[in-house]
Amino acid sequence: MDLSAYLTLRTQIQLFTVPFALSGVSLSLALIWACAVSVARRHATRLAAALVGLFIAAFAILAFYHLRIYQTVVLINPSTGQVAGRFAVPLWIETEKLFFETLLLGVLALLLMRRERPLSFAVGALFGGLGLATALLANPFTSPLPDLHRQLLETASALSSSDTGLQMRAFGQALGQMRFFYNSVYMWIHPPLLFASYAAFTVSFVSCLFMLRSPDHGNEKSAYDYAKLGYLMLTFGILIGYPWAIAAWEGSPWWWAPKINMALMLWFLYTGYLHSRLYLQRRGMWKTTAILGITCFLALVLTYATTYAVPGTHSVA
Repeated sequence: MDLSAYLTLRTQIQLFTVPFALSGVSLSLALIWACAVSVARRHATRLAAALVGLFIAAFAILAFYHLRIYQTVVLINPSTGQVAGRFAVPLWIETEKLFFETLLLGVLALLLMRRERPLSFAVGALFGGLGLATALLANPFTSPLPDLHRQLLETASALSSSDTGLQMRAFGQALGQMRFFYNSVYMWIHPPLLFASYAAFTVSFVSCLFMLRSPDHGNEKSAYDYAKLGYLMLTFGILIGYPWAIAAWEGSPWWWAPKINMALMLWFLYTGYLHSRLYLQRRGMWKTTAILGITCFLALVLTYATTYAVPGTHSVA
């Protein structure tokens, strides 16, 4: 495994760290200001479009980086000398998770802001806040794919040793990660469905907050429509993840993983929220439904945080 071309590429990609951070911080702060100050709202849509454009350009650069990893990093079987495979790394893992989620929310925010409703500007401000957090705390160019980078270095070091046993162990581990994680078709479908559902649920959450402030049926409809959209993607994402879990974690009690149980709890909560709309005309159900929608989103945040805070098969803690 010759990593010289990969290491050169990684160094070049890191040169985008400062430009992305400066542009992201500037546009995010400007968007938050434009959404918060009524006299500046005429600029909000253009600023949102500029910030989305920045994220799309950065996404294209990251996609090129992933493509070059596939083209330059080759895993060789030490016992046969044959090519065992290449790493087809998805574009929404490790340091790219929050970046991808922010991009999806940005697209939704931009579509909403064309209607120039108070709800739209609130979602736009939230997009600006996530953009600011991404640029400052989760810049994908600062340390591109650190877990993959560490594994590639460790695998290359083991394969270059004279210890045959060490070579085969390192090769087996790298091949397993390649087949069941990076190159898995489920990895290319399951996470983006969940991230897209999170973006839709975020719009529903903001709509529920507006429901508490006033009995506007437009906000209630937005809350329901985006929750329904997110619910469908969440459901498909969970179902698609099931056969992947069976194959990738065979022999492990993966069904007890905190993240998986939190995801199921999230699904049940949103099931309850969507059904609560059937009783919206009953006394007290307007606020009850709104509070339930907000509770659902708080559960979503906890589900996302579980990946990093609670150890488990599906966690990075």
